[in-house]
Amino acid sequence: MKAINQIKQELQSQGNGKPYVSFFRNYADAFPTKINLLHWLSGSEIYNPLLDAVRKETNMESRKRLKMQLPCITPSGIFKGRGEKYLQQHSGFMALDIDQIEPQWAKKVLKSLHFIYYAGLSASSKGVWALVRIRTHEKHKSHFLALQTELEKSGITIDPACGNVAQLRFYSFDPDPVFNPSASVFSKLTPPPPVMVNVSPDGNLEKIKILLSRIELTQTDITQTYSDWLKVGGTLANLYGETGRDLFHAFSQYYPSYSQIETNRQFNRCLRNTPDYGLGMLFSIAAKAGAKLKL
Repeated sequence: MKAINQIKQELQSQGNGKPYVSFFRNYADAFPTKINLLHWLSGSEIYNPLLDAVRKETNMESRKRLKMQLPCITPSGIFKGRGEKYLQQHSGFMALDIDQIEPQWAKKVLKSLHFIYYAGLSASSKGVWALVRIRTHEKHKSHFLALQTELEKSGITIDPACGNVAQLRFYSFDPDPVFNPSASVFSKLTPPPPVMVNVSPDGNLEKIKILLSRIELTQTDITQTYSDWLKVGGTLANLYGETGRDLFHAFSQYYPSYSQIETNRQFNRCLRNTPDYGLGMLFSIAAKAGAKLKL
């Protein structure tokens, strides 16, 4: 609990000042309030019983339902709604999600890096999340791409969804986290590459982009069932081939247990056995999940 006490001391020394981030009562909440980030990191006896239930649940669907009840924050800032365009004030932090890894090993590696401000167990306790202070708030995505490269040198792969400044973070608590209030501010930048996709003559891509913007706004998960996830991947593989991979990640990222590795594997399967799905299939699945858009 030494690091937790350090977090509380840091909070007291700041007089409950900055940084503040947006707080959502649960995944469905669309009207955020504010909370001090350090207060959030120090844990809460109110939320820990539900968190324990999430970590003990072995059924994936049941765990997902429980997880959706956990409160959430947007670590990168204060928002007036859900989605990047609602950012009001950047917190100066970027949150990193690291799945499919042995947590204690990951924490040990992260502790050795001079720019890691915080690192602790994820909500499931099967992964790790971390916080890094970034230099240029307006270049959030470029900092993220540079962090991807930097962490890969240490054998750590971070979730690509972390490049979204509005990404939600479910409540989690680690009694023994990595905490370094003197961590260096990360200043490296990697410019985002141009998006390379095949533009279909009937304007399908533009319609997909509009649908994605609506999904981003509400952070709607249209891949709630395996069957729907497979159909989304199949549609994009059929329409765009390999260049549909980034789009598949964009649609998949709001699933609570989203994994870059598993999403890539699924898209590989879709490429090997491409079904004859068209745009109507994708929009039908999106409408069922609440993201309606006319073709």
